[in-house]
Amino acid sequence: MKKARLLYYSTLLVAGCTFTACEDDAELPNKTDLLTGKDWKMTAASVTPGIPDGNGGTIRDVYARYPSCRQDDLLRFETPSTLKELSGPSMCTGDVASKTGTWSFSSDQKQLYLVRQGKSTTDDFSVDELTSSSMRLKTTERSNGVDYTFTYTYAKQ
Repeated sequence: MKKARLLYYSTLLVAGCTFTACEDDAELPNKTDLLTGKDWKMTAASVTPGIPDGNGGTIRDVYARYPSCRQDDLLRFETPSTLKELSGPSMCTGDVASKTGTWSFSSDQKQLYLVRQGKSTTDDFSVDELTSSSMRLKTTERSNGVDYTFTYTYAKQ
């Protein structure tokens, strides 16, 4: 009787593990799928440490200093590797409606590389967050011996 009960509980344990294991195997969307086919609008831009403003203060909220004609611009990432920078409805003087470039991920998809139209350099961002509705990118720039980390937050449109 003990052997039958042990066999019964062992079978339940194995069956339970087998059927619940399927729940853990759900595939997460890859970063290319999360990034592409959408318009992304910047909602925040900050810098750490703050940049001296020349008047004894510091600038941390970079987005607040962007003109409104920049705050409605969009980025669109397309497959296989096309980047489109789209001017929003309130275009800045001298802007064109759109610019193209290229984008790519590092092999581990933790870095995003952008080559923008008219530029010969590659912008390198670490992908801090990428979901179906938001994206946060970081990059570091050195100026006068100080490393400034810029954080850009985007919302899917």
